[in-house]
Amino acid sequence: MLFEGTCNTEVFNQWLLHMLLLGLVTGSVIVMDNAAFHKSAETIEIIEDACCGGFCAHVNLVS
Repeated sequence: MLFEGTCNTEVFNQWLLHMLLLGLVTGSVIVMDNAAFHKSAETIEIIEDACCGGFCAHVNLVS
């Protein structure tokens, strides 16, 4: 998934849903920095919902 310009929550969440989460396996860990688009409730919900899909992703927000 390529895009031009800056990243925002919408772009990040689409990448999360359609690229990253599809390739994770059981025990995967997702580590995110403190970029504003990593902190949305929707982003956290997407990752937490993925846990119910058969693998559990641990979310670390690094400040």
